[in-house]
Amino acid sequence: MRVACVGGGPGGLFLALLLCRTGRFSVDVFDRAPEEATYGFGVVLSRMSLARLRSAAKDAMDDILSQGVRWQSVEARYRGAVAKSSGHDFAAVERRAMLRVLRTHATRAGARISASCRADALQLLNGYDIVVAADGAGSGTRTQLANHFRPDISHGTSRYAWFGADRPFACMTFLLADSPHGLFGAHVYPYSASLSTFLVEAPERVWRAAGFRADDTCPSGWTDERLLRFCQKTFASDLQGARLIGNGSHLLSFADVCNERWSTPRVVMLGDAAHTAHFSVGSGTSMAMEDAAELASRLSGLSNTDRADIELAFRAYEAARRPVVSDIQLAAWASRQFWEQLNHEADRDVDEILLRLLTRTGRTDIDLLRRIDPGLPSPTPPRSAKHTSFAVPLSRCPEPPSETPHVALVRPQEIDEIGLRPAQESRWSAVALVVDCNTDELQAVGTTAAHLTRLRASVPGISVGVFHMAHTKELPHVVARRVRTFAAALCELVPLDFMSIGSTDPMGASRTLQMRLCEFIRSDLGLTSVYACLPAHGSHARTHVEAARADRVWWLRGLQ
Repeated sequence: MRVACVGGGPGGLFLALLLCRTGRFSVDVFDRAPEEATYGFGVVLSRMSLARLRSAAKDAMDDILSQGVRWQSVEARYRGAVAKSSGHDFAAVERRAMLRVLRTHATRAGARISASCRADALQLLNGYDIVVAADGAGSGTRTQLANHFRPDISHGTSRYAWFGADRPFACMTFLLADSPHGLFGAHVYPYSASLSTFLVEAPERVWRAAGFRADDTCPSGWTDERLLRFCQKTFASDLQGARLIGNGSHLLSFADVCNERWSTPRVVMLGDAAHTAHFSVGSGTSMAMEDAAELASRLSGLSNTDRADIELAFRAYEAARRPVVSDIQLAAWASRQFWEQLNHEADRDVDEILLRLLTRTGRTDIDLLRRIDPGLPSPTPPRSAKHTSFAVPLSRCPEPPSETPHVALVRPQEIDEIGLRPAQESRWSAVALVVDCNTDELQAVGTTAAHLTRLRASVPGISVGVFHMAHTKELPHVVARRVRTFAAALCELVPLDFMSIGSTDPMGASRTLQMRLCEFIRSDLGLTSVYACLPAHGSHARTHVEAARADRVWWLRGLQ
């Protein structure tokens, strides 16, 4: 079976290697870059990714790892202070060295690799059974077949530039640096005995204040020397005399790429062409290579080149990979929010910043961190989530009231009922109006404000706010934007004592959305932020109180 691969990055080369090793495929790789040219510096791989990739091609991965470095710690540095967490496991290698190893193994397996070659996917269909688009986030194949793939491409508000540093930092290091224009951050990690990747990021408004603008149309090999000098000066104390290195280094905006479909009858995408995840979670290369391993496995099961069988293989590949990719993209979305709102970190101590960095995706809780690193520093002063209440729907509130304080969750149609309950019998610590932001928030906000005014009049002297369940039937960033718009508008119309975001989801999108909304309520609206969950999910609740994303915790009871 003849396969053409458009793109000679790690994903395309790994696919060529795996397919050729079966002895059933003839693979041609068309790479638009010269053989030894590469932009960027080091590639980072997590322990879990390494395990999956080694199961597909142990010898190739071992050769790649022999070219790089490994480390076990994560550090945060700010204003001369350092916080460190151990027990993590990462590896990194120079991107050029990785490509060299993969080209060698793929060629030995029988793949033919053409460098400095621009290939057209539609034209290749005339001579190949299958065309694989591994041509990156700016995929020309995806653009050609946009009506089939239906891409959705968006950009956040942070901007970044890739550099190298001629100093080997000891581990994954997050740097924050003050400037007259605002706070800048850097993601730094070693990838050889003498070099590190040094990626500088800040919100767009901070870059503009410093006199820089992102330009995604710049030539890929062009380095902005003025930008390099600015970043060298901004992080001079952390570089300790080391020099930043440019290689196609200029200010960029990150493209979040999603596609409704990853394949057409004979064309299939992998890696950044199909999906991207913000670089702050370090998963781009490993996702592309894991895509390649899954696609190779599915194609290897084909008995012939019948179009229907090829389509089934493509669908099976996408069905297997899409949930994994979606989970990574969700974590990356949450991580990106940290860097887009870097100004929130300006007045924090470095221990708190480290905890916020380690838990920024919503997937890692403080109990897990303390298991792998008993010496994990605590924020100063330490916080506690022990001041909690049970949040219960009004219809399930105990009668007579129990000794334990309860928060009554009241729906609009129950406002008159709550006003009839004798105040002396109530031990409610607060009353929350249940709102649903899944409707048109601009139409609902006025009605909600009127409900809250009635509710406050019904329970004088008791804290009143709103409660919203985090649901993710839509993409999290769509729901987050809707809830944020609703909440900000509501605060303009009526006084609130708190806002609470709830979730009964033990993992996944709802919990990540809940975390980000709690942060918004606390940091942007300046309200008391309440994290509401089932008692069984208490570790995540404690995490977000310790990390200053939420002020209080409610344990949910009696929800249908």
